Amino acid sequence: MEIDHKGLKTLMHRCYKTKVSLDVKGATGIGKSWIAKEVAMDIAKEKGKIFVEWNELGDEEKRELLDPEKVAKSFLFVDIRLSQMDPSDLRGLPDLKGDFVEWRPNLCWKVASMKGADGIIFFDEMNLAAPSIQASAYQIINDHQISELAISKDILIISAGNRISDKANVYDEPAPLKNRRVNVVLNNPVMDEKSNSDWGSWASDQGVVPSIIGFLYWKPSYLYAFDAKNKDPSFPTPRMWMRTSQMIEGVTDMEQVRMFMGGCVSEGIAKEYVSFQKLKNKIDIRDLLKHPEKMAKITELDMKYSIVSGVAEMYKADQKILDSALNLCLFLQPEFSMFLLRCCKGFSKSNFASQLRNCPNWGKIAGEYAKYLM
Repeated sequence: MEIDHKGLKTLMHRCYKTKVSLDVKGATGIGKSWIAKEVAMDIAKEKGKIFVEWNELGDEEKRELLDPEKVAKSFLFVDIRLSQMDPSDLRGLPDLKGDFVEWRPNLCWKVASMKGADGIIFFDEMNLAAPSIQASAYQIINDHQISELAISKDILIISAGNRISDKANVYDEPAPLKNRRVNVVLNNPVMDEKSNSDWGSWASDQGVVPSIIGFLYWKPSYLYAFDAKNKDPSFPTPRMWMRTSQMIEGVTDMEQVRMFMGGCVSEGIAKEYVSFQKLKNKIDIRDLLKHPEKMAKITELDMKYSIVSGVAEMYKADQKILDSALNLCLFLQPEFSMFLLRCCKGFSKSNFASQLRNCPNWGKIAGEYAKYLM
């Protein structure tokens, strides 16, 4: 069963409600673990609980969750990379003191077994793990139990991995394991605002550098481009574009941008991006904001995306230009206007709606865009 990103979120919510385990296969870096984390955050908010990302906690903070009252108020998200585990990491170690053997589990399993424990355990790289590790995970998925320790019934188990076609040296999983969970394949995201898997809309909300989003709307095939025959270790995926954004944000030296980006998504793509960025230097954007009617004379798609992303980055530095940016939307096609406004919203999530209401030009376009932005 193939599924898009919006459908996967819906499915994860349903699996949490029913506590039926779920497995998600898909290409590397397309957001499998990110969606699981977003769903965990959504459920925590719905239930009025504190979202707790186990992997981000210090040792003392983890031990505090052994308090029954504290764990009952928390919603756990535990991300476990199975390919890095050995059997004792899952089953724990035997304690030989006393008249019989007792198993001492790792701390996360002790917390997950407590009364009132609630959340999602995410087994990433499931089919990269050796068969002996998969066998230990099998018991957790099938019986909701590890060794002699019963995991809380309020915890959902989700696993994920790459497809065999991704050339990731994966192991085949046993049929009985597959038959005890929901199995889906996540399709790659796309750069298309009309799609449920539009990466650009999501990236705008995450504050990704607008010029990257604009570049990918212009060159959508560069969002994900893996070629098993290509020996270059750097290739573009949604995950690497996120990291590229972190690497180049605030960098104005184009030679440095080319170097940083080349190490993330390949040198060839970095060169094209630098050329794309230089397009907006041919236009005085501040003059364009004063005379937005000039935008109607610009017809080249690459130039439009470059200019619009430049306006969004200008808004990040000076949010007072929002009203002028709204006026520019009157002379842009809807897809460019939405791209611009989504990027601006990503830079000012907490008060963007109130900013819009205070802009005189908002009334001119509110009917067309309000449902997407407010």
